[in-house]
Amino acid sequence: MSVRALFAKAQGSAIRELGLLAQEPDMVSLAGGMPDPALLPLAPVREAYARALASDNPSVLQYGPTDGLPACKEAIAGFLATHLGPHGPEDWVITTGSQQGIDLAARTLLDAGDTVAVEAHAYPAALQAFRFCEARIAGVAADEQGMLPQALADLAGRQRVKAIYLVPTYGNPTGALMGTQRRIELLKAAASAGAVLIEDDPYRCLGFDEAAAPPTLHQLNEEHRLGAQVVYLTSFSKTIAPALRVGALLAPPALRRAVVLAKQAADIHSGLVDQGVLVQLLRGDWLAGHLAALRRHYATKGQALHAALQTHAADLMSWQPPRGGMFIWGTLRGKAPAGTDWKALFREHRVLFVPGREFSADGSDAGHLRLSFAHPSVERLHTGAQRLARVLRQALRTA
Repeated sequence: MSVRALFAKAQGSAIRELGLLAQEPDMVSLAGGMPDPALLPLAPVREAYARALASDNPSVLQYGPTDGLPACKEAIAGFLATHLGPHGPEDWVITTGSQQGIDLAARTLLDAGDTVAVEAHAYPAALQAFRFCEARIAGVAADEQGMLPQALADLAGRQRVKAIYLVPTYGNPTGALMGTQRRIELLKAAASAGAVLIEDDPYRCLGFDEAAAPPTLHQLNEEHRLGAQVVYLTSFSKTIAPALRVGALLAPPALRRAVVLAKQAADIHSGLVDQGVLVQLLRGDWLAGHLAALRRHYATKGQALHAALQTHAADLMSWQPPRGGMFIWGTLRGKAPAGTDWKALFREHRVLFVPGREFSADGSDAGHLRLSFAHPSVERLHTGAQRLARVLRQALRTA
């Protein structure tokens, strides 16, 4: 398929479109995974910009290295050392958000027709990146811990799997937390299949119990010498600010070089000023206190939405109480009709959520929905749960 034909067929992000609806009066959005605006650290970021620009050296406004400023890579390596083990700045590539990391990994790994394995419900922007590579996306069965290793092995036994994409820690959309043994089994399956495992890890620091998250796939692979190839991605969009478009990618040397070459063609380099700001924010003890506040705040909000759903929607859906991240994944007690006009229902009842079909590789899911508790206030979460119940009753009654 030509590039022009590919883009002509492409569909935009439904979640981004829901963001426009969220601006309508009295709309409660349980849709996008946007941080709580009250927690965006405006003053610390403003001060960090001032420090980053305080030098008389104008090079901060110049072109820079494609793989990122050494100081930024060193700061990130230090911040993540407990989750990844020791790595030098030369092991990292700074990306324009972790979304660019997904895109660059996809473009360097996948040719048209290659198979990439994802969980049965996966992050839509990653699916979009794989589609633009004309990859075949295979949804793999999952449970409350995420992807099932035997299901992945069965898929790899039927066809060659080139890459595996996972969000194993408080995943998007399901909020699932993958246990250590499951991680090890998946790494063994990836190594056996000869597939590169892409570990997307933006929510690790948002666990309500800081000690609950198991080691990263990358760290387990190194410590147990499992022989898998792991590309690790992270972002500061959820923990500091989405507007600070700085992410990071850690990969084996040959793949890292390919990513750098692809990035040269994409944007030459990520913004040096933003990298300098991140360096300032990673220094000292400010971030540790900020992350602790985020965990407390989102734990309160997750519990508030969980309790409100128990009151208003327990007869309509089931879900797991959130343990971290920003999402609750609901399983409907029934299925909405395939032609349900969700947008009309959203406008009628003044509430937004993301239907499960947006996370399915083939868009066929009619039995799930994703709810985000991150952005609304606790009061608005209660209101949203009440309105959500009305939407679901109307949709399921139609079914």
